[in-house]
Amino acid sequence: MGAKVIFAFRKILECESRRIGFLYLVSCAVFLLVGTACALAVQVDLSKLNLGSLDPEQFGRALTQHGMVMVFVFLLPLMAGTLGNFALPAALGVRNLAIPGLSLVGWFCHVIGGDIILFMVGIHRSHHCGALAHATPTRLTPSVPTIIHPPPPRAPPCCIH
Repeated sequence: MGAKVIFAFRKILECESRRIGFLYLVSCAVFLLVGTACALAVQVDLSKLNLGSLDPEQFGRALTQHGMVMVFVFLLPLMAGTLGNFALPAALGVRNLAIPGLSLVGWFCHVIGGDIILFMVGIHRSHHCGALAHATPTRLTPSVPTIIHPPPPRAPPCCIH
């Protein structure tokens, strides 16, 4: 068992452009599934079927997570990482890029950053989270105020000097 784990870890750390492009492709596919699941949760909540309703905070969290995952963790790394590691060496006619280790570090940053985004958006507001739940950078402000205050009374035009 230990030898298989070491073998798999060595295969991940091999610095070949096509292998790194494949790692980008696999991780982008996983994040695509997460983003699609969030989009489906939002669509089911918006439908008239009443299969499962999300409260407003969960709805905002699912919508935010869908947007952030699809743009920053799926689309941009897919274009830069996958095409840059597959298409660029083929277009240049080279076997490998100049610094393939840097592409591998970029892939690790992509996976770690995607996990951080999923963690930060998925934090619940509860007692055991403490101040971290209030410090999330992805908190949505309500688009419609819950209490609508009437405008303050105006003085009649005859009283204005």
